[in-house]
Amino acid sequence: QEEVANIDTAALAKEHADKATKKREEAERKQKEAAKRLDYLVRAIRIEELPLIQTTYQEKTKSDKERYEQKVIEKSRRANLQWEADVKEKAQLQTHDVFQYLADFESLAMAGREQSHQKLCRQEDSRAELEAEKGKLQRARERKEEEIQRKILEEQKRQEEEEQARLAAEKAEREAQRAAEEEKRRQAELTRMQNERDRKEKGRFQPSNRPSDDRGGGGGGSGGGSGGGSGGGR
Repeated sequence: QEEVANIDTAALAKEHADKATKKREEAERKQKEAAKRLDYLVRAIRIEELPLIQTTYQEKTKSDKERYEQKVIEKSRRANLQWEADVKEKAQLQTHDVFQYLADFESLAMAGREQSHQKLCRQEDSRAELEAEKGKLQRARERKEEEIQRKILEEQKRQEEEEQARLAAEKAEREAQRAAEEEKRRQAELTRMQNERDRKEKGRFQPSNRPSDDRGGGGGGSGGGSGGGSGGGR
């Protein structure tokens, strides 16, 4: 453990870095040497092949030049023949006034083309107007459909609101009716209880209607009668 603790990490890192640098420099040196050897080899091959390359280039240049000159000569000969033929044909056409006929034909053709062009322009204008009218009708139909849909939605919304209002009114009416019935029952119960209290109070304070107990007075009468009867007997 003491040996591990005494190791200089910085020195160890520097040693590894130096080794890596030396390896990289050695690889670069070997690569440069290989490139130099390849360059020397390529130069040697080029130097040996240079005479053959120059000879081939000169022969090709000569052949291309001869071929070009032959093409130029042949082209010039054909152009001269064509020019001579055109001159003869032009002379013959002038003899028969063909150019005048061609001018007249060209004028007629241009007039026909102009008429066709005007007709096509009118047709295109008509088509454009028709398309524009169709577009207006289509837009009008779309606006009408949108208006109808809007009214349908508004009517549905109005009916829904009316239905909700009707249901709310019916609910309120039922609540009011139930409250009234409850109040009626409560008042009836209060009245019944009040009547019951009144009846009890009246019964408590009212004198009793039962007959009086005359058993004492009746006894005296009986006695007097008995006495009289007895006296008469004597």
